Amino acid sequence: MSRDVVSLFGKVADVPVTKELLSSVRQAHKKYTERKEAEKMETLMKERRI
Repeated sequence: MSRDVVSLFGKVADVPVTKELLSSVRQAHKKYTERKEAEKMETLMKERRI
């Protein structure tokens, strides 16, 4: 969430939690966990080669 959006509503607690916002957060978390899992697998593969 950008600082501009928060400034429009005054406080973080005043920003409305919409379905779109929740969906965006879920998608971002999914991409993050996929990336972390890929990095973990890459590290394991490198360790096995050594």
